[in-house]
This record gives sequence, C-alpha cells and structure tokens, in this order.
Amino acid sequence: MKYQLRDYQKKASDAAVMCFKMKSDRNGLLVLPTGAGKSLIIADIAARLEEPLIVFQPNKEILEQNFAKLQTYGIWDCSIYSEWAGKRSAASHSPLSAVSSGI
Repeated sequence: MKYQLRDYQKKASDAAVMCFKMKSDRNGLLVLPTGAGKSLIIADIAARLEEPLIVFQPNKEILEQNFAKLQTYGIWDCSIYSEWAGKRSAASHSPLSAVSSGI
C-alpha cells in the first residue's frame, strides 16, 4: 500500500532521492518536526531507490515503527539489526539499525 504523501513530504522524498542518485560526496540531512510523517518519507525513499539503503534509528520504538511502515509499502526485503530489539536478520534491500547516542 502506497500512501498519498503531502506536498512537503513529497518534496523531502524527492530531495533525498535526488541526493542519493547524484552520487555526491556531500551528505544530506532531512529535518522535520514531530508528526510530520518521517516514517512515510523514509519508506517512500526506500521504495524509490534501486539500491541498498541503511537507516539508523535512535531507539527501538522508532526502529519498529519504520520497519512496519516499510512493510506497508510492500518492501519485504528489509531487515533489522539491533541489540535493543534483540533482532539480527539480513536482507539486501534496506537494513534498519537502532543505535544509541551519548551526550
């Protein structure tokens, strides 16, 4: 199931896909507020890229939320690697990883 993205979500997804496809030496950063649909945007980006994508998550809850959103997009070739979630599975398309950060 693909979702109908809002204009700002589509613009964010388009910018990220363009950045990845340009093969630039520069990094990109998307900054969106709480409730803006970051999980949808991540799923849309992953669905549009024709290469592996690694997504780092700040915690277990967001990791599981984004994994579920990828699956609603029909992306079944994805996996989770997380000590927090106690999961280690491998897939070639989009591995999701939860990482901790310190202050």
